[in-house]
Amino acid sequence: MKFFGLDISRAGQVEPVAARVEPPVMDASAETSGTMSPEPWLQDIGWGGSRPNKRLPRVTPQRAEQNGTIFACCNNIGGDLSKVPLKLYQRKDDGQEVRVRDHPAVYLLNRESAPGVPAKLTRFALVYAWALRGNSYAYSPRDGGGELEMIELAPQGGCTMLRAGRERFYDFEDGAGVQRRVPSRSMVHIRLRPPRRCRTIWARAMTPRSPLRISRKS
Repeated sequence: MKFFGLDISRAGQVEPVAARVEPPVMDASAETSGTMSPEPWLQDIGWGGSRPNKRLPRVTPQRAEQNGTIFACCNNIGGDLSKVPLKLYQRKDDGQEVRVRDHPAVYLLNRESAPGVPAKLTRFALVYAWALRGNSYAYSPRDGGGELEMIELAPQGGCTMLRAGRERFYDFEDGAGVQRRVPSRSMVHIRLRPPRRCRTIWARAMTPRSPLRISRKS
Protein backbone atom coordinates (compact mmCIF):
# COMPACT_ATOMS: atom_id res chain seq x y z
CA MET A 1 0.00 0.00 0.00
CA LYS A 2 1.27 3.45 -0.91
CA PHE A 3 0.34 6.73 0.77
CA PHE A 4 1.69 9.96 -0.77
CA GLY A 5 4.23 7.89 -2.67
CA LEU A 6 5.44 6.05 0.45
CA ASP A 7 5.28 2.29 0.92
CA ILE A 8 3.23 1.40 4.01
CA SER A 9 3.11 -2.20 5.20
CA ARG A 10 1.58 -3.90 8.17
CA ALA A 11 3.64 -4.45 11.26
CA GLY A 12 5.26 -7.81 11.42
CA GLN A 13 5.05 -8.38 7.71
CA VAL A 14 8.37 -9.76 6.42
CA GLU A 15 9.52 -8.72 2.98
CA PRO A 16 10.79 -11.58 0.81
CA VAL A 17 14.59 -11.59 0.46
CA ALA A 18 16.12 -12.66 -2.84
CA ALA A 19 18.54 -15.51 -2.52
CA ARG A 20 22.19 -14.58 -3.15
CA VAL A 21 23.78 -16.41 -6.05
CA GLU A 22 27.55 -16.91 -5.75
CA PRO A 23 29.64 -17.13 -8.92
CA PRO A 24 30.99 -20.58 -9.72
CA VAL A 25 34.46 -21.31 -8.34
CA MET A 26 36.87 -22.43 -11.06
CA ASP A 27 40.49 -23.55 -10.99
CA ALA A 28 42.66 -20.60 -12.07
CA SER A 29 45.67 -21.77 -14.04
CA ALA A 30 47.90 -18.87 -15.11
CA GLU A 31 50.38 -19.33 -17.96
CA THR A 32 53.95 -18.87 -16.81
CA SER A 33 57.08 -17.93 -18.72
CA GLY A 34 60.76 -17.97 -17.86
CA THR A 35 63.35 -15.35 -18.71
CA MET A 36 65.87 -17.66 -20.37
CA SER A 37 63.34 -18.80 -23.01
CA PRO A 38 60.51 -16.24 -22.79
CA GLU A 39 57.15 -16.86 -24.35
CA PRO A 40 56.07 -14.51 -27.16
CA TRP A 41 53.47 -12.82 -24.96
CA LEU A 42 56.13 -11.85 -22.41
CA GLN A 43 58.02 -9.79 -24.98
CA ASP A 44 54.85 -7.84 -25.74
CA ILE A 45 54.67 -6.44 -22.19
CA GLY A 46 56.09 -2.95 -21.83
CA TRP A 47 59.09 -3.18 -24.12
CA GLY A 48 57.87 -5.39 -26.92
CA GLY A 49 55.03 -3.27 -28.27
CA SER A 50 52.32 -4.53 -30.54
CA ARG A 51 52.93 -7.06 -33.25
CA PRO A 52 53.25 -5.83 -36.85
CA ASN A 53 50.11 -5.66 -38.91
CA LYS A 54 50.38 -8.33 -41.60
CA ARG A 55 47.83 -6.58 -43.77
CA LEU A 56 50.08 -3.54 -44.27
CA PRO A 57 52.63 -3.61 -47.11
CA ARG A 58 56.23 -4.42 -46.26
CA VAL A 59 58.39 -1.31 -45.99
CA THR A 60 61.83 -1.54 -47.60
CA PRO A 61 64.59 1.09 -47.35
CA GLN A 62 64.00 2.00 -50.99
CA ARG A 63 60.30 2.58 -50.38
CA ALA A 64 60.86 4.32 -47.05
CA GLU A 65 63.19 6.99 -48.41
CA GLN A 66 60.44 8.02 -50.84
CA ASN A 67 58.65 9.39 -47.80
CA GLY A 68 59.51 13.06 -47.37
CA THR A 69 59.85 12.91 -43.58
CA ILE A 70 62.16 9.89 -43.59
CA PHE A 71 64.31 11.34 -46.37
CA ALA A 72 64.60 14.70 -44.59
CA CYS A 73 65.63 13.06 -41.29
CA CYS A 74 68.29 10.85 -42.89
CA ASN A 75 69.54 13.71 -45.07
CA ASN A 76 69.83 16.16 -42.17
CA ILE A 77 71.59 13.67 -39.89
CA GLY A 78 74.05 12.65 -42.62
CA GLY A 79 74.67 16.23 -43.71
CA ASP A 80 75.31 17.58 -40.21
CA LEU A 81 77.68 14.78 -39.16
CA SER A 82 79.66 14.93 -42.41
CA LYS A 83 80.46 18.62 -41.80
CA VAL A 84 82.23 17.95 -38.49
CA PRO A 85 86.00 17.43 -38.88
CA LEU A 86 87.23 14.18 -37.37
CA LYS A 87 90.30 14.09 -35.14
CA LEU A 88 92.33 10.97 -34.49
CA TYR A 89 93.73 10.12 -31.05
CA GLN A 90 96.04 7.34 -29.89
CA ARG A 91 95.75 5.86 -26.43
CA LYS A 92 99.05 5.01 -24.79
CA ASP A 93 99.76 2.27 -22.27
CA ASP A 94 99.27 4.67 -19.35
CA GLY A 95 95.79 5.61 -20.60
CA GLN A 96 96.76 9.04 -21.88
CA GLU A 97 95.28 10.04 -25.26
CA VAL A 98 97.49 11.92 -27.70
CA ARG A 99 96.27 13.45 -30.94
CA VAL A 100 97.78 11.97 -34.11
CA ARG A 101 98.13 14.29 -37.10
CA ASP A 102 100.22 12.36 -39.67
CA HIS A 103 98.23 9.12 -39.79
CA PRO A 104 96.74 8.05 -43.16
CA ALA A 105 93.29 7.77 -41.56
CA VAL A 106 93.27 11.52 -40.87
CA TYR A 107 93.63 12.29 -44.57
CA LEU A 108 91.12 9.63 -45.61
CA LEU A 109 88.49 10.81 -43.14
CA ASN A 110 88.80 14.54 -43.80
CA ARG A 111 90.26 15.05 -47.30
CA GLU A 112 89.88 12.31 -49.88
CA SER A 113 88.63 8.86 -48.88
CA ALA A 114 89.14 7.24 -52.29
CA PRO A 115 90.63 8.41 -55.61
CA GLY A 116 88.43 11.31 -56.71
CA VAL A 117 85.93 10.91 -53.86
CA PRO A 118 85.79 13.64 -51.17
CA ALA A 119 85.81 12.36 -47.60
CA LYS A 120 82.70 14.38 -46.71
CA LEU A 121 80.73 12.63 -49.44
CA THR A 122 81.77 9.19 -48.15
CA ARG A 123 80.91 10.09 -44.58
CA PHE A 124 77.56 11.51 -45.66
CA ALA A 125 76.68 8.30 -47.53
CA LEU A 126 77.72 6.13 -44.58
CA VAL A 127 75.65 8.07 -42.05
CA TYR A 128 72.68 8.30 -44.43
CA ALA A 129 72.65 4.53 -44.93
CA TRP A 130 73.10 3.98 -41.19
CA ALA A 131 70.13 6.20 -40.35
CA LEU A 132 67.97 4.51 -42.98
CA ARG A 133 69.03 0.86 -42.72
CA GLY A 134 70.76 0.59 -39.35
CA ASN A 135 73.93 -0.68 -41.10
CA SER A 136 76.46 0.94 -43.40
CA TYR A 137 79.54 -0.57 -45.05
CA ALA A 138 82.80 0.70 -46.54
CA TYR A 139 85.78 -1.20 -47.95
CA SER A 140 89.07 -0.20 -46.30
CA PRO A 141 91.99 -2.26 -47.66
CA ARG A 142 95.48 -2.08 -46.15
CA ASP A 143 98.93 -2.21 -47.66
CA GLY A 144 101.77 -4.54 -46.71
CA GLY A 145 102.61 -2.36 -43.71
CA GLY A 146 99.08 -2.45 -42.34
CA GLU A 147 98.26 1.17 -43.24
CA LEU A 148 94.93 2.17 -44.74
CA GLU A 149 94.93 2.73 -48.49
CA MET A 150 91.42 4.08 -48.98
CA ILE A 151 87.87 4.03 -47.63
CA GLU A 152 85.55 3.07 -50.47
CA LEU A 153 81.78 2.81 -50.20
CA ALA A 154 80.37 -0.69 -50.59
CA PRO A 155 76.91 -1.43 -52.02
CA GLN A 156 74.71 -0.90 -48.97
CA GLY A 157 72.03 -3.29 -50.16
CA GLY A 158 74.38 -5.91 -51.54
CA CYS A 159 76.84 -6.47 -48.69
CA THR A 160 76.43 -9.71 -46.75
CA MET A 161 78.06 -10.42 -43.40
CA LEU A 162 79.19 -14.01 -42.82
CA ARG A 163 80.33 -15.73 -39.65
CA ALA A 164 83.00 -18.39 -39.24
CA GLY A 165 83.49 -19.12 -35.54
CA ARG A 166 84.52 -15.83 -33.96
CA GLU A 167 85.53 -14.22 -37.24
CA ARG A 168 83.34 -12.12 -39.50
CA PHE A 169 83.63 -11.84 -43.27
CA TYR A 170 81.87 -9.62 -45.79
CA ASP A 171 80.78 -10.45 -49.33
CA PHE A 172 80.33 -7.50 -51.70
CA GLU A 173 81.33 -6.03 -55.07
CA ASP A 174 83.91 -3.25 -54.94
CA GLY A 175 84.08 -0.13 -57.10
CA ALA A 176 86.10 -1.96 -59.79
CA GLY A 177 83.37 -4.58 -60.19
CA VAL A 178 85.35 -7.33 -58.44
CA GLN A 179 83.46 -9.69 -56.13
CA ARG A 180 85.32 -9.81 -52.83
CA ARG A 181 85.17 -11.62 -49.50
CA VAL A 182 87.24 -9.78 -46.91
CA PRO A 183 87.68 -10.06 -43.11
CA SER A 184 86.33 -7.50 -40.70
CA ARG A 185 89.76 -5.85 -40.49
CA SER A 186 89.29 -4.62 -44.06
CA MET A 187 85.75 -3.29 -43.59
CA VAL A 188 84.12 -0.32 -41.92
CA HIS A 189 80.80 -1.52 -40.49
CA ILE A 190 78.65 1.04 -38.67
CA ARG A 191 75.78 -0.61 -36.78
CA LEU A 192 72.83 0.68 -34.85
CA ARG A 193 72.73 -0.26 -31.18
CA PRO A 194 71.61 -3.90 -30.93
CA PRO A 195 68.53 -4.88 -28.89
CA ARG A 196 68.97 -5.45 -25.15
CA ARG A 197 67.13 -8.76 -25.15
CA CYS A 198 70.03 -10.50 -26.98
CA ARG A 199 71.47 -12.99 -24.55
CA THR A 200 75.18 -12.77 -25.32
CA ILE A 201 77.54 -9.98 -26.32
CA TRP A 202 78.32 -11.83 -29.54
CA ALA A 203 74.63 -12.07 -30.41
CA ARG A 204 74.20 -8.35 -29.80
CA ALA A 205 77.16 -7.59 -32.07
CA MET A 206 75.88 -9.86 -34.85
CA THR A 207 72.21 -8.82 -34.70
CA PRO A 208 71.32 -6.08 -37.20
CA ARG A 209 68.75 -3.57 -36.09
CA SER A 210 67.07 -1.31 -38.62
CA PRO A 211 65.19 1.84 -37.54
CA LEU A 212 62.42 0.85 -39.97
CA ARG A 213 62.18 -2.56 -38.35
CA ILE A 214 61.93 -0.97 -34.90
CA SER A 215 59.19 1.43 -36.05
CA ARG A 216 57.30 -1.42 -37.71
CA LYS A 217 57.09 -3.31 -34.41
CA SER A 218 56.13 -0.28 -32.33
